[in-house]
Amino acid sequence: IRRVRPMEFSIPVAAGDDLLSPSKSRYVVRNVFDPHELPDKLAAAREDFKHDGPLAVLQSFDLFFSVIKHFNQLERTVKDEAWQTLVEATGSLYVELTNILDSELSHHTRQQHCNAIKMLCYLVTQFMLCSQREGSKPDQMLTGKSAGRGRKAQRPTGGSDSTAWEGTCIRGLYSLMHLLELEIHRLWDPPIPEENFVNCVTSCCYKLMESPILARDRESRQSIFQVLGIAVQKYNHGIGAVVKVIQLVQNFEHLVTPLAEGVQFFAVSCGIKNIVSETIREIGSMDPNDLSRDTSGTRSLSQFLCELGERVPALILPTISSLMPHLDGENYSFRNSVLVVLGEMVGQVLSRESMDENGKATREQLLDRLQQHIHDINAFVRSKALQIWLKLFRGHVVPLSRQHQLIPLVVGRLHDKSSNVRRHAIQFLSAALCGNPYSSKLSLSDLEDDLQKAQDKLRDLRNSEDQSSSQECQSPMQQGDTTTSDKEIQQHQILVTYLKDSVKFVRHLESAVPVVCQLLGSKTVSDVLEAINFFVTCHEFGISTARDGVRKMLVLVWSQEVAVKEALTAAYKTLYLTQSADAQRHQAATVADNLISLTSDLTLGELASLEELMCLFMRNKDIPRAVIQCLWERFSANCRDDDTTRKSRSAILLLGMIAGEDGEVVKCNLDVLASSGLRQREETKLDLKKAKLVCIALQKIVKTEKVKPGLLPPPPFRLPQNHTIVECLQHLILSTMCDVDCTEWMPFTEQAVKTIYKLSEHPDIVCDHLVHSMAHTLSSQLVTNEEISTLIDELRVAEPLAQSSQDPSACDVPILPTPPEPCAAGVTDLSFLLARFLTVVGQIAVCQLVHLDVVVYKELKRRQEVVEREKDLEREKEKEAKKKKRRSKRRSSASAKEHDDRTSLAEEIGLEGAAAEDTEAEMIRHICESETVTGHNLLSVMRPLIVTICAKPSRYPDGCLRMAATLALARFMTVSSEFCDAHLQLLFTILEKSTEAVIRSNTIIVLGDMTVRFPNLVEPWTPHLYARLTDESDDVRKNTLIVLTRLILNDMLKVKGQISEIAVCVEDRNSHIRNLARLFFHELSHKGNSIYNILPDIISQLSDPDRALPQQHFIAIMKYLMSFVQKDKQSESLIEKLCHRIRAAKSDRQGSDLAFCLTQLSYTERGLRKLQENFACYCDKLASDDIYTHLMTIMGKVKKFAKPEVKAVIDELEKSINDCHLKGLEEDVTAQRAAQTAKKARAKRRVTGKTPLRRISPEPGESDDEFDLPKRRELRSRSEGQKSSCKTRKAVIEDDSDMELQSPGSDSLFVDKPNGEVSHGGDDYRENINPNVRSAKSKGKSGQKRTQRIAAT
Repeated sequence: IRRVRPMEFSIPVAAGDDLLSPSKSRYVVRNVFDPHELPDKLAAAREDFKHDGPLAVLQSFDLFFSVIKHFNQLERTVKDEAWQTLVEATGSLYVELTNILDSELSHHTRQQHCNAIKMLCYLVTQFMLCSQREGSKPDQMLTGKSAGRGRKAQRPTGGSDSTAWEGTCIRGLYSLMHLLELEIHRLWDPPIPEENFVNCVTSCCYKLMESPILARDRESRQSIFQVLGIAVQKYNHGIGAVVKVIQLVQNFEHLVTPLAEGVQFFAVSCGIKNIVSETIREIGSMDPNDLSRDTSGTRSLSQFLCELGERVPALILPTISSLMPHLDGENYSFRNSVLVVLGEMVGQVLSRESMDENGKATREQLLDRLQQHIHDINAFVRSKALQIWLKLFRGHVVPLSRQHQLIPLVVGRLHDKSSNVRRHAIQFLSAALCGNPYSSKLSLSDLEDDLQKAQDKLRDLRNSEDQSSSQECQSPMQQGDTTTSDKEIQQHQILVTYLKDSVKFVRHLESAVPVVCQLLGSKTVSDVLEAINFFVTCHEFGISTARDGVRKMLVLVWSQEVAVKEALTAAYKTLYLTQSADAQRHQAATVADNLISLTSDLTLGELASLEELMCLFMRNKDIPRAVIQCLWERFSANCRDDDTTRKSRSAILLLGMIAGEDGEVVKCNLDVLASSGLRQREETKLDLKKAKLVCIALQKIVKTEKVKPGLLPPPPFRLPQNHTIVECLQHLILSTMCDVDCTEWMPFTEQAVKTIYKLSEHPDIVCDHLVHSMAHTLSSQLVTNEEISTLIDELRVAEPLAQSSQDPSACDVPILPTPPEPCAAGVTDLSFLLARFLTVVGQIAVCQLVHLDVVVYKELKRRQEVVEREKDLEREKEKEAKKKKRRSKRRSSASAKEHDDRTSLAEEIGLEGAAAEDTEAEMIRHICESETVTGHNLLSVMRPLIVTICAKPSRYPDGCLRMAATLALARFMTVSSEFCDAHLQLLFTILEKSTEAVIRSNTIIVLGDMTVRFPNLVEPWTPHLYARLTDESDDVRKNTLIVLTRLILNDMLKVKGQISEIAVCVEDRNSHIRNLARLFFHELSHKGNSIYNILPDIISQLSDPDRALPQQHFIAIMKYLMSFVQKDKQSESLIEKLCHRIRAAKSDRQGSDLAFCLTQLSYTERGLRKLQENFACYCDKLASDDIYTHLMTIMGKVKKFAKPEVKAVIDELEKSINDCHLKGLEEDVTAQRAAQTAKKARAKRRVTGKTPLRRISPEPGESDDEFDLPKRRELRSRSEGQKSSCKTRKAVIEDDSDMELQSPGSDSLFVDKPNGEVSHGGDDYRENINPNVRSAKSKGKSGQKRTQRIAAT
């Protein structure tokens, strides 16, 4: 090793290779040792350091430079030995400098120590960088050998390499920090360290920060920040640090948080506060255009700015003006970061109460900017602005005056198209309600009353003050009273202001309730969840309109989203089942009252949803038994006033809902139900509404539960015929039959009959008893009516109801009961009693059908299964006995063996059980067809009377009677296909021509059930079902739409061209019908390609000029329907079909409608080429401005997202469209001029009196003023040997049927039946409904051709 030369050591700027370049003025590395020489050299150098101290580095620099040069080729032990020597030398140098820096140093000593510092710092930093490069290699990230094929790569586990590297860096950084803390600038002349020295240290720190491993380690970060802090504080590295920090943030995303922490460390711990302002100025001076181009760097910079705003907002405040221009920049993420900084400054700095006026003015300016960006053009910025406001509101730093401006703006954001904006808007409103400064109960009506009282009081005080001030002389006592009055007036003024603000606040929140109610039906789960939380909060604070939202929340119990269902259950549990009362009894009573209040004013749909919710509560055991007991107490209480009656009804309603999950709740309290619900108490009025609810609760006892495989189903629960419940139901029906004031008699009776059939043993016998008793009442009251007398006589000799389904043991029950008590005097109205009688009869028919088809059939199957089980046991016993015999005697006859084999084969394949099931099913079907409403039994006796009332409305004008008769007729038809086929024409005639909307509405509902039971019979009449969609009554249209949509969605009705009538309902005048139609198409869109398949027919029907559908309705309907076309292939096919239909358009309006449909499709490259290929189909229509506009709209939409190779196709097609449009306009002008010329020529011929040589006289309808195109030939309907005089005729549908309907001119509606049924005259309903189905007998070749032509038209 050579001796020291008095040369200055210069740290290289770029790379270490500069030290190898020859130079006379600076230190140069002379010897670069080979790797195999280094271990011995390092041992000798270590001895030199022990002998000469840290200045030995001046002699050994070449050796350590060689170590760094060959770093990757050396073994770990060699590198560790070199590193240990450098660290110890650095420590020794620190100790030595500590002792000598305070004394006077010679030039030679300063130069030696200065070179030693620079050499050691250079070697230490280079060694750390080499260690980082080696530690960050992929092969070093594994803890063992590299994973081979088929092995999983191991993640770094903090093993030896990574730990040693981190330890190396930390030791080196601490060594540098100790050196830099000293006054080492005294070693330089002048006493300013050169920039290369500082950059050598700081560049190493920045380079180390690029490693994610070191950036995550807290100790490593702190040591780096300490070194950089000393460099900034003592070595003028401030500007360089700012620039480098921003560069690192833009290039390395993982350094956002660490560098923000470093800047905070510089400003707070190191006291370098100006570094924050310099950083903000540097960021603010960036070009917004550059920020918008570099998206990843800008995103990291935005996050860094947000971190700084959260950590040191007070230091950013003086330079915030440099960031304000970026609020108008294009990059939304940077706008978000600036808004976050503004929010942090307001929340942490400008929220103190002791602020001066300047601080308040600054706060208002910042809040103004935040408020402006609630309506930012970008949804992410709007969302971020609302988040900031939400944070400020929760921190209680928003001034009260600002809240009144802010809440209306946030309510407006509930309509935002972005779900994130809507979600944060709802969260803000909930937070505003929770943090309101007014009251815990914000009922608007109560606040308005208090405000009115306070204003009246204030007015009185002011009047009294004016009267007292009018007196000139006042005593000292009166002056004291005046002072007190002034204070009281001021207090009341404050109170009035407070109440005004409260009312204003509540009104703003109530304006948001309808919008949040709509969000309950949103497809976005976050909207629904936040809406639920909002209504829970509003309900807790007593917002009156929140009840509407709580009720609409019930429908969400059917949601398929688990999160929504759980949130709904938790919300209702919080609102109605959670109470803070101490006593358990009081808590149960409160919960019961809450549930009772929930049931008031609910619709049928909401009641069904509430029932499902109650079942969920019972399933989760959220309703304690004490609450159920309180409900029973509310139910059985004496109903002496309206409030008690309402609570009693609600209690039994809730108990019935609970019984849907746990039937024992009702089953164990049958006596309570009979005594409190089905009997009249003393001093209380009989309540049939309550009795109806009791019947519904009783029906919940019988549940259809799935039986586990291998187990027998339990026998059905049945009450004896003489049970109290059954007797009370019969008594109630009969005793109230003649009561005119009982408006709830029919609904109660329907439920009572259902209850009898579900719970009673032999319900058909009980209903025989009931019908005969009611018939006796009719006979006793209406003895003068011949039809009723005949009916009574036939009932006495009629067979019992469904005799074949009864057990022999039940035949002893008498059919005719003891006559009931006579009705009240004056009740002699035939229509009133007969309507009630027919209601019961129709309900019995339907219940008998359900009883036979479900209950009896299941019971027969159960008994058959029991018998089969017993037979199996007997066979097993016989086999065991035969086995014992065979062991003792091993001989058997061949015939017996063959017989056993056949028997076992039949048993194995189950022929016996299948045959038995077929026999049972056939028997049930035969009973329903021939022995229930047909034949000679109880119900069939009343059939002629029902048909007579329905067919003769003039003879029976009472609307209630005809409604009951029509419903009974439809129910009879539901039972038997024979009876249905015979009277289907009558029912559709009633549906068409009945003047009562309620009859039409009921009929369409029953026809839906009839379609499910007898689809082949009702199918030819389908057009008449669709015809009711144009009924004048909203209820009829609504019920028709519900029936048709359910039939279609359940695949019970074929989708044909009539579905366009449902499409028209999308723009119905009734909002409920509009919503139902939209819901139908939404559900239909989930069934494959259903919407796509029906769209061509819908477009053809709605665009037909003969239909004359308003254009705005057509546009709205097609916009909605076209939104369901999502697949590219479907769009391409529709483009081609629509182009061909434009060619056949009959009018410009139809062509314009079809072109509008084209604009609603999405266009791919193939779709655009389809449009180009079919250009000949619509080129002649482009003279129309509407069609041209629609096609140009398509071109503009396609241009936005077109690829470069597609733009040539677009330009070519656009040019062709423009050319044809201009050409068409010129042809129109030419045609108009030709028409004017011809008109002048004709006028000239008339003046001159000349007649053309041959002039064809015009047809009667032809115009003589212009050239008319030849008219389309009208279709004429002909029959054999006869021409029809009608100009128009309904189109014949394509389905075949054997039904031959009578013409409107026939003499009578019904033909006399050979079995003695009633024959009716033709004075009522002569013009019957024609299902437009031809008879098969009258169809010849000519008829088929005419059918095809009409259908094609």
